[in-house]
Amino acid sequence: MQLLADYTLIDVIRCAMKVQPTKTLAEKVSSASYSPLDRLNADGEALLKLLDLGGEPLILMHGGSGNVLAFLPLQHLLRSSLWALQITPDTPTDSVKSMSRHYYEKIKAARPAGPYRLGGFSATSIVLFALAKLFEEGHDVVTQIIVFDHFPLLYTSPMFEPDEETVSLRSPGPDMIRHALSSVSGLYRADNAQRQKIAADFEDAVNGHDAPEYMTAWYNAFLRVAVTAYKFMFEILPTNEPYSLTLLRDAMVEWLKEVKAPVTTCLATRGIISTIPEDAKAGWEDLGTRKVFPQAELIEIEGTHFSIFESEVIVDLIDRYHQPQT
Repeated sequence: MQLLADYTLIDVIRCAMKVQPTKTLAEKVSSASYSPLDRLNADGEALLKLLDLGGEPLILMHGGSGNVLAFLPLQHLLRSSLWALQITPDTPTDSVKSMSRHYYEKIKAARPAGPYRLGGFSATSIVLFALAKLFEEGHDVVTQIIVFDHFPLLYTSPMFEPDEETVSLRSPGPDMIRHALSSVSGLYRADNAQRQKIAADFEDAVNGHDAPEYMTAWYNAFLRVAVTAYKFMFEILPTNEPYSLTLLRDAMVEWLKEVKAPVTTCLATRGIISTIPEDAKAGWEDLGTRKVFPQAELIEIEGTHFSIFESEVIVDLIDRYHQPQT
């Protein structure tokens, strides 16, 4: 994948890397981290150790694009270890279960024993909780789950509720997919000029127009993540009752409640909440988090869906849960 050959992607990378390491951290960062750009979505590189300072790393799952570019500012700001998961050619994306199992095995190979700290960004939040369940079912301790500007129950909100075709197919049809992908475009358009250009490229891909090579890969990742998320919800839906949105939401709530780890949801003020129409926001200000976990920690971050990873509030949140290696 010649991702770096495209000017637009270079712009995004420069934007993602604009935060420079402090002098006090410069030496530590240079010896414990590396640039992931030569390993971006590379075969066999599902788990990248962006910052390896010992102790319990936060293992952060990619968003809908399948890559880790949004996380690069953290590589220069954190004082604790950060590992990241990305989609690669060998990542199974046919189901939430297969994707979460794949990431579980990659993490176990790199870190056989816990405890584990897990994070997820944007549209992969369902995969994040499926991953957490695998660890807990294996009697591992998950000490922290952070969801960045998303929450799985959002898929049952008025903004993203399945349309009639999706309900009939038990998988998203073309209109549902287009609606879900249009929300992604809105997140890029709400950001800086570089990401606004990405939105234009993304819309070209969605509409079947010529798009840069990197965007074809991103679009395919977004598409697969959206399809698997909706298919999964229908897989856990009771089959002995007529469909209703309430039934679907209740099934998701019960599935999510099986996770015992403490949950924190980080909400960007100009992130996904800003894409929800005002008449649909009531009761969803926390993206559905406390409908499932009443005691969950909610942290509001001033910024966009992407710029929150430059926030000192996020840095402090990640670092304060870090347990140094003894």
